[in-house]
Formats: sequence, C-alpha cells, structure tokens
Amino acid sequence: MQVKIKDKFLSDVLSESEINTLALATLNELYEAGHTIVREGEPGDIFYMIDSGSVDVFIKAKGDAPVVTLTSGQFFGELALLSNDVRTASCIAKTDVECHILMRNDFNLLLGDLQSLMDGGDYRRREEEFVQPQEAAKITLQ
Repeated sequence: MQVKIKDKFLSDVLSESEINTLALATLNELYEAGHTIVREGEPGDIFYMIDSGSVDVFIKAKGDAPVVTLTSGQFFGELALLSNDVRTASCIAKTDVECHILMRNDFNLLLGDLQSLMDGGDYRRREEEFVQPQEAAKITLQ
C-alpha cells in the first residue's frame, strides 16, 4: 500500500526498517456497518488503513451523499499523523470493515514528528548523515 501524505509517499521519507517498525505498532480494529469511524469537526489522532470492507466518506458542505467510497487497500485519516487538526470529513462503515490503525503518539514515539521527517528529505539522506557505530567508536577512542 502506497501511503501519500500531502505531496510525499511515506516510502520516500521512511526506510524499509522504519516502515516495518510502524507495521508492528498498528492495531487491528473491526467496525460494524453503519458505525461512524471518524466524525467531521472532531480532533483526530488515528490513521486508518482498510484491510477489508468499504467506508463512505461524507463532507457536510457537499451534501448528504458520500463524496467517495474507500475499499480494501485504501486509507483515511493520514493527516492525523501530521497535526492536531480536526477531521475534515466523516467516515462511516458502509459494510463491516477491518482496519489497521496507527496512533499519532505511537508514530511519534517510534520515529519522531512526521512533519520534521518530511521536511528533512528522504531516509537515504538521513542514513548518509548518520555516523556509523564503528566510526563513532573510533572517534571516541582517539
């Protein structure tokens, strides 16, 4: 699953090991058809990745019909990883839905602030700037 936040893919700013670490931090959640998973205007701190089922997305200003229906392999709430902003849409389970969720606090504890990671370029540049452990040992011994 390619997760894009604003104009960058997570795979462009995180290494494979960082992505694997995040995968271990996700929780599995089940929602029954009709359940409101996310409510427009409420604070958000959870990112949702749909494993199965479908989710209707509603925006009050656009009327009573869903603006889009998301299905397996898609995601919502990704901006919750960036900030404390309120939800810009409501997401309601159209069918029974299984999601993997990631809390912003878990992301921050594991990898730090996502906006800083995105502003700092991709993980390859961070790895190049990182002093290798063997080199660090040489520096301290000299």
